[in-house]
Amino acid sequence: MKHYGLLGKSLSHSFSKGFFTNYFLEHQIDADYSNFEISGIEEVQKILQSDLTGLNVTFPYKESIIPYLDEVSEEAKIIGAVNTIQFVDGKCVGHNTDAFGFAQSI
Repeated sequence: MKHYGLLGKSLSHSFSKGFFTNYFLEHQIDADYSNFEISGIEEVQKILQSDLTGLNVTFPYKESIIPYLDEVSEEAKIIGAVNTIQFVDGKCVGHNTDAFGFAQSI
């Protein structure tokens, strides 16, 4: 089973957990999605060391997460923020998909 989640400070308003849980069920994907609500960025180290496949990152940690990552994509470097973390070969790789999503919406 693959494990995904959302990292943020206050997540009670987020629709992500319900959306992805339903998506995985409907498409018979062996995965789950959890909320990781932390009160300070220093709490992220334990989460990054857990058995995850990917994380979405939301307010207020999109910028402060960067020093905790092993690699950051060019897009995320240019923007100065990470909203998606991919776990590859034991490394945490930060990406930013906001610019792509915005461009697609235009």
